Amino acid sequence: MNKIKRLLLVKSKYLAIGFGLLVLILILWFFVYKEKEETIKGYQFLIAIDKSWAPLDLHGQEQYMQGFISELIAKIAKEEEIKIQLVTVPSSQLFDNLEKGFYEGVISPLSPNVINEKKYIFSEPVYFVGPVLIVPLHSKATKISELHNVGVKTGFSGIFTISGSPMTQILTYNDMNMALNDLARGKIDGLIMGSVDAYANIQGYYRDKLKVVTSPLTNEGLRLVTLNNFFGQELEKHFDKGLLQTKKEGYYQNLLKKWELVDPEKAYLPPM
Repeated sequence: MNKIKRLLLVKSKYLAIGFGLLVLILILWFFVYKEKEETIKGYQFLIAIDKSWAPLDLHGQEQYMQGFISELIAKIAKEEEIKIQLVTVPSSQLFDNLEKGFYEGVISPLSPNVINEKKYIFSEPVYFVGPVLIVPLHSKATKISELHNVGVKTGFSGIFTISGSPMTQILTYNDMNMALNDLARGKIDGLIMGSVDAYANIQGYYRDKLKVVTSPLTNEGLRLVTLNNFFGQELEKHFDKGLLQTKKEGYYQNLLKKWELVDPEKAYLPPM
């Protein structure tokens, strides 16, 4: 019995030591976490933008996009209780200066891939710019698989990621104005084009001839891109969280309307 009591005593002693260590670790974690949070809240994050938004062609809406991004980031900063300042930088210096540490992030249409994700962290898309499907105004088709032939720009990189019917013929065009003309005249059944270009055309000359019938078919878009380091990780984490909140409460959608920008995720839907 004495032996059992001694074993129980030893076991209780080790349990007490273990519990004490656990409490100590939790206390240390709490203070480290609080210190990190205070550091982030007191830090001035710099995000750079290129006012030309190269290589995107916004068809004269560059200032509108700048206004939208500026207000959106200000709202995200307020939601997340962090400090963010926007700076404008020429496109030729945008990523060079990011890597030199002149700022913590850039807003760019650069898409993540297996190579650049080793160096950069990418936020969720701030504004989608991926390709959409355009068809004649009176067409009932809403999917690529429902079409006999579809036009794409020569060298279109997303051709293998966009699924269609085995019977759908892909036709390539060097000149997308010719492709739009062929679509309007019924020479082809559909056309895949970047959402910015697509809406610029169907809201202009082809307003009564063509329509967009899909949301963007890929996740290409303007994103916050940061270096894969402590401040980059923290900025991206708060940015994504704040962006999601602006969409949940409708602020994001209202901001698009204010700056007269098409919402490519929803603009193709018929009015309720």
